[in-house]
Amino acid sequence: MERPTFHDELNEIRRRAGLGEARMIKVWHVTEKRKVPQILRRRLEPRIGHSSRRAGEKKPLIYVFTDETSMEEAVMNWLGDETAHRQSVLELTVPENWVTQDPVGWEAHIEHPVPPEMIKIAIADLDESSGELNEIRRRAGCP
Repeated sequence: MERPTFHDELNEIRRRAGLGEARMIKVWHVTEKRKVPQILRRRLEPRIGHSSRRAGEKKPLIYVFTDETSMEEAVMNWLGDETAHRQSVLELTVPENWVTQDPVGWEAHIEHPVPPEMIKIAIADLDESSGELNEIRRRAGCP
């Protein structure tokens, strides 16, 4: 018998509480490529990273993009300059109510750890991505 997924377990808890199934959405998280194996083994944890620390943030969060265009623009501009390390893009499939839109409008955040079964690699290495950003847009139904 197959082990239930995190999503199955979450929906079972919601059903028992009379809340119905969680609506799942896709969001994208940019991280250092060297951190991806550990994230996929363990989980993606909310943290106060280098940029957050510089900005004076006090609460550990996972910053995400809710659409591919915002993610692509960030990577091509300010986010691409944030670290000297190679970067990857992770596609997270999470309950919609986990995602809080930030006031800036182009990014959002998650306060919960994201288990590995809700994570997949969208772009393994942004420096070698050539057509991968276009592939993400195509899969998401963007022009």
